[in-house]
Amino acid sequence: MSAAPDGRIAIVGGGVIGCAIAAELAPDHDVVLFEADRIAGGATGRSAGLVTIEPAFSDALPVADRAMAAFDRLDEEERVEFHEVPSLEPVPEDEAAIARRRLDRLQDAGVSVEWLDPEAVEAGYPLSLGGHAGAFRFERAGWIDPHALADAYRRTADDAGATLDVGTAVRDIVVEDGTVVAVATDDGTERCDAVVVAAGWATPQLVAPLVDLPVRPYRTQCVTIEGPSVLADCPMAWAPDHDCYFRPDVDGLLVGGMPSFVDAPAAASRTEDAAFRRHAAAVLEELLAVDGPLRLADGWAGVDLATPDGRPIVDAPADAPAGLAVATGFHGRGIMTAPVVGAIVRDRLGDCVTELPTDPFRADRFGSVPADFAVPGIDEG
Repeated sequence: MSAAPDGRIAIVGGGVIGCAIAAELAPDHDVVLFEADRIAGGATGRSAGLVTIEPAFSDALPVADRAMAAFDRLDEEERVEFHEVPSLEPVPEDEAAIARRRLDRLQDAGVSVEWLDPEAVEAGYPLSLGGHAGAFRFERAGWIDPHALADAYRRTADDAGATLDVGTAVRDIVVEDGTVVAVATDDGTERCDAVVVAAGWATPQLVAPLVDLPVRPYRTQCVTIEGPSVLADCPMAWAPDHDCYFRPDVDGLLVGGMPSFVDAPAAASRTEDAAFRRHAAAVLEELLAVDGPLRLADGWAGVDLATPDGRPIVDAPADAPAGLAVATGFHGRGIMTAPVVGAIVRDRLGDCVTELPTDPFRADRFGSVPADFAVPGIDEG
């Protein structure tokens, strides 16, 4: 299906992904974006804003290059502040040999990563790596405020003439003769020539009659910690052996982790658990080398979708009706991949051919997977 310039494209979902797609398509198309609640009111507003896209796409570095260039440009234009901070990944002692081989592969692929011994980590950061062989340090990394990024894309879409229909829920996608022709809302039917569904955890339910997606909803949690000013010197860090990550925040640290699958995403608690607060405290006590008290400032939880390989699906699936595309399963990587999804959607709708590799985003890359597929690092709940 070719998304002709005079055709109308409906985008379902006003998170950072839906807004980014609208910003990409609006200059050349009649775009209407439907958001049932408020802009960035779902998973976007409850994300940590991490940008660690090089290790996530080490085999498709043009994706990372495009995203990082976009964040730098947004920062230079003073539209969004991109906080450049290296990302550390501590390596347990019993995984040192495997980690060294991975380091060689990453460096051979062109990823900006180096190995730090525990002494080098502790000399450069207020961290303690007892029990670890060392850490990877990824240089091209940082964090960005999720609300600010979504709003920047919203404003870009609005300035380009997109219609932003906030407060209207899309209930159904209307198909005639194998082609999308409209979306049904509580206010009636809106004709369109293509629909892009980027509705977070609600995406699989909305498209279920039309296409089966290999995604599972999971809940993750965050807290913010205040304490001594030295916390500002911390890098970002992901410690898979601790089921936790953290990054600097305005007044301390943001700590996230303990993901678990949920069967009913709409009913999942959006408040962090006491068990997670205790877990975050224990991780910080072990990894931080900081004198002075730490205080819990805030906490929350959110729901995202996982895929079997941890990468999103941005595609117009072959078994879907013509004119239907999905952007889903971001697995906590929505913020960092937002700058590339619009171009990939255009490619998949047949509107253009992007220079970006699209195979990592295809829906058919998995083959057949069970509905209850497992993902390393996500508990069964």
